Amino acid sequence: MKVLGDINKLGVTDISRRVFLKKTATVGAGFTLAMSLPFAQAARQAPLADQADTIANAFVRISPDNSVTIIIKHAEFGQGVFTGLATIVAEEMDADWSQIVCEAAPANKALYSNLSFGAQLTGGSTAISNSYTQMREAGASARYMLVSAAAKKWQVPPSEISVSKGVVTHLSGRSASFGDLAEAAATQDVPENVSLKDPKNFTLIGAEVLSRKDMGKTDGSAIFTQDIKLPGMLTALVAHAPRFGATVKSFSDGKAKAVKGVVNVLQIPTGIAVIADTFWNAKKGRDALQIEWDQSAAMSDSSDDQMRRYIEVAKEPGVSANAHGDLAVGFNAATQIIEAEYEYPYLAHATMEPMNCVVQIRDADVELWYGCQSATGDQIAVAEALKIAPEKVKINSLFVGGSFGRRANTHSDYVLEATLIAKANQSDAPVKLVWTREDDTQSGYFRPMYFHKLKAGLDSNGKIIAGNIVL
Repeated sequence: MKVLGDINKLGVTDISRRVFLKKTATVGAGFTLAMSLPFAQAARQAPLADQADTIANAFVRISPDNSVTIIIKHAEFGQGVFTGLATIVAEEMDADWSQIVCEAAPANKALYSNLSFGAQLTGGSTAISNSYTQMREAGASARYMLVSAAAKKWQVPPSEISVSKGVVTHLSGRSASFGDLAEAAATQDVPENVSLKDPKNFTLIGAEVLSRKDMGKTDGSAIFTQDIKLPGMLTALVAHAPRFGATVKSFSDGKAKAVKGVVNVLQIPTGIAVIADTFWNAKKGRDALQIEWDQSAAMSDSSDDQMRRYIEVAKEPGVSANAHGDLAVGFNAATQIIEAEYEYPYLAHATMEPMNCVVQIRDADVELWYGCQSATGDQIAVAEALKIAPEKVKINSLFVGGSFGRRANTHSDYVLEATLIAKANQSDAPVKLVWTREDDTQSGYFRPMYFHKLKAGLDSNGKIIAGNIVL
């Protein structure tokens, strides 16, 4: 999977105090914490000072209004990573849960890589596991700098200061909120090493009464891609081939262009795009297209045909992935043989929110708004399509209405399709690509088909003494 790259190139960066102060000074009053990750088993890339467009605030931002913003590097599908990762940071900061606000991270592999994969990617149930220590250290570092700021302000030893529910307190009774100390904390040294809490002292991690931080989903105020409305925005739908591998032989767009609201009809590598002022007008325009498809290279096999081939292939020995002992001896000694076959058909991901993406191209820059699951892969794909540097691709990651991996395919299909439409439209008007439910069911990536064959030998006590699995 090319988008994952080499795990030894995670892009984790160090940042000097000088660069830290310089960077944080540009984001306004308050405290923005840039973290280094000394525990990551990865080669260091260029220091942050050499990355002109790199965002300095990695995980924690404290504002004078006393809010604490946690930057979440994983996509929120409803699995609760906004709440989970924020809890880890707030725990080590000893913050009050009510002051915690979550914000999706921008596309930036150097700062926000999934440490399990080496790319900014959400998947494999790794969000908490790869971020746990990282987020704890982010919170502990922020707490350390707040305490250091208070100690310097009050001229007391840090050991005489405690922190609880977002309030920093000295033994004398003097106290200050995180917001009160935000600007002073930004001038403190970022600690190279921090002490983490003993789990027995956790007050937030494991608590069952915390409110969720992926707010707005129950009252309709949450923003998904379909909710995005930008000045002058157009909507695009694509007529895809009826079979995978088919291409456009010829098409007539006269009737489509006659539909009220249709502003352009374009041929792109994946089909014919109709651009209009609204979704409904774009759909009516697409319905009016007259397309002749070249299906000479299209897939013609059915799912049943493919499954029959899988079954035949499973009869062959295949390549041994792992072997222990002598199977023949084990099966000869078995008192009972059990054999089973398992068929897994192609399945549509059928996400609650079908594929969609908003793209706006301005000169040499491009900005996207969508539920982004694979920021690194999408950023690279868009940059290659537009022949620009990846850092020129700005991704605004929104809440995701389900994925099951659909939004993280290695081809960045719908994201790239939206980009190519916006490029071909030759305008700086934002374009929202919308796939209907029917589009995604017919033309989207399916969950793979499998055939598994199992043979097991049991002894007289029912214990497995031999087994063979063909995948």
